[in-house]
Amino acid sequence: MLLLDTEGFGGMDENTTHDSRIFLFSLLLSSFFIYNSQGNIDETALNNISLIINLAKDIKISDSSQQQDPADFFPSFLWIVRDFALQMVDKEGQKITAKDYLEKALENQKGVSDAIEQKNKIRR
Repeated sequence: MLLLDTEGFGGMDENTTHDSRIFLFSLLLSSFFIYNSQGNIDETALNNISLIINLAKDIKISDSSQQQDPADFFPSFLWIVRDFALQMVDKEGQKITAKDYLEKALENQKGVSDAIEQKNKIRR
């Protein structure tokens, strides 16, 4: 097993193009992608993961003769949430799983404004 740890985004000495290239290159070399974030899954965390998803959309499959799913070229994904201090319960106080928590965080927001539509686009 080979472990590749990249510098992340926002390096002090480089621009976003440099960060994006390192990320996409390492993503294509990987069989497993571990996204490490801090704190609970909130709007900031969803915006950060949206940035990564949008970068991955830049990858083009050059052989158009085969109708392959682009997901076949990407590694498995694991989202690690560090320093998580919330209790894993729903509004009624019933215990929930990590998957339930993630599904709840990704539910569409209610409302009909441009800001709400943008938030829901990220969640989709």
